[in-house]
Amino acid sequence: MRRRSVAAALVALVLASATAFFSHTGAAAYGEKPVQGPAQTTPAPRTPVEVPVNNTKQVLVLTRKDSTPSHLERLQHQYKVISLLRPRVLVLDIDDELTAQVRDDPEVVGVFTGEVPEEVLTELDPGERLFVSAWQQRSADKKRRGDGLPWDAPGFVPPDIPPRK
Repeated sequence: MRRRSVAAALVALVLASATAFFSHTGAAAYGEKPVQGPAQTTPAPRTPVEVPVNNTKQVLVLTRKDSTPSHLERLQHQYKVISLLRPRVLVLDIDDELTAQVRDDPEVVGVFTGEVPEEVLTELDPGERLFVSAWQQRSADKKRRGDGLPWDAPGFVPPDIPPRK
């Protein structure tokens, strides 16, 4: 009996606190003027928020074999790095203007947005080739059984019901 009364008191306290909080901040939290007294005002129209369009893309950057570690650190601080294989392979998320800047860097051997040429791949060590190969496969067309079908299509098990054994 005592547990129920304590629980009921806690629930009442939480509801009272929430009611008091939202009665003071409710309208102001949404940028509207709070209602004061019996005279009600119409809320100010909300202005739409413009969301910037993301025009970035992933590019693979290959630096010179003799480039310094400080150059790699500079690139990491200057651009958004998605992935990195030290000492000379980076994947950056940048726009076209920044891509041109990276291409002009004297320490950069190549900047690739798609397929890496075979002559470049032959100059890479095995670990770098594996990294570049994995990066190239990220955009390959992948067709899996069930693509485009609803989750409960015939022949598929819904994700929330485990199979019975």
